[in-house]
Amino acid sequence: MHVLIIGQIRMNVIILVLFLLLLISLSVVVVVVVVVVVVVVVVVVVVVEVVVVVVVVVVLLLLLLLVVVVVVVVIVVVVVVVVVVVMLVVIALVVQNNGKSYNQ
Repeated sequence: MHVLIIGQIRMNVIILVLFLLLLISLSVVVVVVVVVVVVVVVVVVVVVEVVVVVVVVVVLLLLLLLVVVVVVVVIVVVVVVVVVVVMLVVIALVVQNNGKSYNQ
């Protein structure tokens, strides 16, 4: 009778130890899965933030380039208009002076 009871106790202890090992392994698996999910989410958030920052910087640089191009075009147009006006004034003065010299 004692042998059966001791055998039953040993069997219960072995089952209990196996059950505890199963619980520990499951908890380790759950912790590993949670850590992997958190790391993946953090990496995705960081990558998305970096992409958003890069896109914003590129858009701002393109806007700055557009402003620079517009300013350069305005300066070139102003210079061309000033040069044309000065040339027309010089041509008008030369023609006027030539006409006066011919009249004299």
